[in-house]
Amino acid sequence: MVSSTTQVNVSNLHPFYNYNCSIAAETITVGPFSDSISVQLDEYGPTDSPTDLNGEVIDSNSITLSWSPPPPEHRNGVVRKYIVAAVETDTGNEYTWESVLTTITIHSLHPFYTYQFTVSAYTVQQGPFSYIVTLQMPTDAPRTAPLNVTVDSVQSQGFIISWESPADKDKNGINTHYTISLTDLDTNIIVTLNQTNPESTVTGLAPFTTYEVQVAAHTSAGRGPFSPIQTFQTLEKAPDTSPLDFEASIVNSRSLHLSWTAPNVEDRNGVIRGYQVNLREIDSVQTLQYTTANLFITIGGLHPAYTYWCTVSAFTVETGPFTNASIVTLPEDVPTGYPHSLQVNPINSYSVIAQWEPPFLSDQNGIITHYTLWWSLLTTGEENEHTTTNTNITVTNLSPYTTYVWTIAASTSVGIGPNSTAINVLMPEDAPNRPLRNLSGVSPSSRRIYLTWHPPPAALTNGIIREYYANVTDTVTGEVQLLSSQSEVLEITNLHPYYTYKVAVAAYTVALGPFTDQITVQTLEDVPTGAPLNVAANANSSRAFSIAWDPPEQEKQNGIVTGYTVRVIPIIGGQTMDYETEDNHLLVEGLSPHTTYECVVAAVTKVGAGPFSAIVTVQTLQEAPSGHPSNSSGIALNSTHIHLTWDPPPRNQTHGEIQEYRITIVEYETENVTVHVSENTELVVGPLHPYYTYNCSVQAVTVELGPPIIILVRTQEAAPSAPPTSFEIDVINATSIFLSWGPPPEEERNGIIRQYVVELKTAKFDNFTSVSTGTNVTATNLHPYTMYECTVAAETIVVGVSSSSISALTYESELQQQLQGICSYLWQVQQQCSWSGYLPERKTLMVWSKHTSSLSISSI
Repeated sequence: MVSSTTQVNVSNLHPFYNYNCSIAAETITVGPFSDSISVQLDEYGPTDSPTDLNGEVIDSNSITLSWSPPPPEHRNGVVRKYIVAAVETDTGNEYTWESVLTTITIHSLHPFYTYQFTVSAYTVQQGPFSYIVTLQMPTDAPRTAPLNVTVDSVQSQGFIISWESPADKDKNGINTHYTISLTDLDTNIIVTLNQTNPESTVTGLAPFTTYEVQVAAHTSAGRGPFSPIQTFQTLEKAPDTSPLDFEASIVNSRSLHLSWTAPNVEDRNGVIRGYQVNLREIDSVQTLQYTTANLFITIGGLHPAYTYWCTVSAFTVETGPFTNASIVTLPEDVPTGYPHSLQVNPINSYSVIAQWEPPFLSDQNGIITHYTLWWSLLTTGEENEHTTTNTNITVTNLSPYTTYVWTIAASTSVGIGPNSTAINVLMPEDAPNRPLRNLSGVSPSSRRIYLTWHPPPAALTNGIIREYYANVTDTVTGEVQLLSSQSEVLEITNLHPYYTYKVAVAAYTVALGPFTDQITVQTLEDVPTGAPLNVAANANSSRAFSIAWDPPEQEKQNGIVTGYTVRVIPIIGGQTMDYETEDNHLLVEGLSPHTTYECVVAAVTKVGAGPFSAIVTVQTLQEAPSGHPSNSSGIALNSTHIHLTWDPPPRNQTHGEIQEYRITIVEYETENVTVHVSENTELVVGPLHPYYTYNCSVQAVTVELGPPIIILVRTQEAAPSAPPTSFEIDVINATSIFLSWGPPPEEERNGIIRQYVVELKTAKFDNFTSVSTGTNVTATNLHPYTMYECTVAAETIVVGVSSSSISALTYESELQQQLQGICSYLWQVQQQCSWSGYLPERKTLMVWSKHTSSLSISSI
């Protein structure tokens, strides 16, 4: 440096550096330098930061930082310490630490927080901070439990639990999941559940049970503390099982007594508040419900002869399962109702068909064995009766145009029920029984006759006379006229002149009564006319007849007869047929069997045909029916009788008068054949084998057998008529017996075996009864060293014959065997004749007998 004075200020030197200084004067040249002096500048704060800052994580709360000092040229003095600064980025908090070394271990940091570290050197002043090193602390288990744990929506087997995660400062990481700890205080069983969401629906719990529940949060480092215990109780629900020892017994024809015991405690699921009893009427499909708090109930007001399906269930807040049904059929009683829909319909003036429906099922009170029908004259009260098992009957020999009073009643095996409401039926009118009186006639002209008469006696008219019919016969030609009149006079016109007429008159109600004896009346003379005479027809076969006649009288022919027209008319339906012939006879063929035809004949001249002759009727002969009976049906009345019904073959297929019906019955299982004959269209067949199938063939018979119709009927089931076979018993232990058997012989089953009823009887204790659908059963909970008499019976719709009784002795219990040994010892050692003892804790009396060398034990 150069100065023109004797002093100089030197700047921009390096702090804390040593400088050697010397000075020289200069004229035209620099002279010699003086001796040097040493000068050290004062310290100053570093002008650069430490280098190589690095951090190492020790655990979730601690790290170690290390660095190198600032470069020597930037220290500007002696580095006395280092200042470490940090920013907690999650909260913004700032922290500082000091270290005299180039390393430092920092504790009490927050797990999972991110920190930004920097360091500066300090001499006499603090130098600049280094670059920032960012470090994230490792995850740790949460420091606190989840917050606001809430148990809600508690049900009988579950609940909803919800919570909030721990506070952010306490999470110590990312919550990966939660653990729910659930303790059953009844059993002390602890169940843990893992859940990722802060809410869970927990199911599968036991009803009416107290639980403790806690929740803990997890990070990847582990589980935090559990929340405070919360205690709750699950709600009640329906019992899991039905009541035990359910029994049903008959009190009378209208009452039942039911009893049971409560379900086991572990199956109740709450407080048993009562029992629901259901009685289903199998006959009416109606279900009756009763509620009781007792372990028994007597139910009245039931229906006689009804079968009841009885079950019971316990209920807490809900109804539990019902017991297996106990099926009970009440005894019969007399009907409380009468047959309904009684109808009496006249068949004709002398016969009626009465039909009715059985009493309503609710009024029958048993099986209807028969019906009693009464009818009496309205005017005199004279009464008749008839008993039948059917719901219809035909009554004959009644009087026309007479009013009858009809009633009916049904009977069971117990007795007869009430009569139905009486109905009055007026019989139809019929033809009068007697002819009219005082017939007379006169002819005022050649073509007229005037007739008069008196009616029959009123008691013999059989109805209201609506008109009269006169039968007028031309004695010359044989022509017959039937004329009517509504009064007791008749004028007949358009008659043949000078012909003699025979006249008879009859009264008409709904049918024509008998004609009077004929009277003869002759008209005055006039022009004659006539028709063929003596027309007659006779059947040759079932499909042909012959007809013959004489010509009209000569004086009535009015010319030469060149031929005849024969007209054949079926009475019921069909087409009119005309035939032409020159002979006075004709064979008519191609007709229908057993059919009535009307025939008339007219003479023909070259001008034309004259009047037809009087009608003659002819019926073709019979032949075997071509059709089978129709509308057939068959029902099983019971297990041994069937009822067959049918209608005759169609009219056009009968071909004659049905004389009888031939019924051939084949027993399907055995191929036995029986033949029956009936004049009616129904037949009750029995006795038959229960639950067998019968092939019934029905044929109509005229002169020969017609084709059959087949009716298949199966008889109803009945109780098995033989016991199960191969009945065997095996004593298992002191309280159990194994029983097995085979079904009854197939021909003795009488239906479908639905189950078997096993009974174990003992003189000392209650009997044991069990029902099995298989062919074996294990009887448990029996009494040790007890003799049981065992039987088994098969059941279809009714329990059948029980097997022969087999005795079975259960084994001695372990206590009995030990006491037996003690007593034997007492006898051998002390020669005591007898000994007795009482065990108060077991409420048991023990007696040792010398004479039998045995120990008897009885409960007190």
